[in-house]
Amino acid sequence: MADEQTATVGAGEDQDQVGQEQEKQEKQEPEVLKMTKEEYDKTLKSETDRRVEEAVKTHRAKWEKEYKKKVEEERRDAERLAQLSAEEREKEMLGRQKEELTSKEKLLRQRELKLTAIDILSDEKLPVSFADQLLGEDADETYGRIQKFKQAWHDAVEEEVNKRLKGKIPREGSTEKKPPDMNTILRSMARR
Repeated sequence: MADEQTATVGAGEDQDQVGQEQEKQEKQEPEVLKMTKEEYDKTLKSETDRRVEEAVKTHRAKWEKEYKKKVEEERRDAERLAQLSAEEREKEMLGRQKEELTSKEKLLRQRELKLTAIDILSDEKLPVSFADQLLGEDADETYGRIQKFKQAWHDAVEEEVNKRLKGKIPREGSTEKKPPDMNTILRSMARR
């Protein structure tokens, strides 16, 4: 039991010392270095160069890894194609070309559809920034989405306008003070 108390007291002293050292470090002002403009520029340039070099190394390693992966996939694909007969190889190449052509056609259709949507939105005086969200699978679906959006847009604008126009109803007469008329002045003088 005495050993436990000694250990506890010893641990408490270490914590106090650590706490005091931290307080001293916090109270210390940052170290101020005096440099000439040339020394500062040189130090800054070397630090910048070091950081850029680290970034380049990181990206280079990533690019090399991706490149090796791509080369390995192409090598495996070439080996597989080499094992096929001439007829099978030709069939495989034709299939790949069809896939590539199909994907390019789909991309082209999407671009044309987006341009059409932008034109329709512009003609309807709606914000063209919503074109991407309103695209459908074909022109008819896109047009339908734009019409639904147009109705929702106009309803929302009308609701906001009505809300802002509601406001307070003015009381009878104006809020400006009217100059007193002659009868009022005479009455106030008679009361005195």
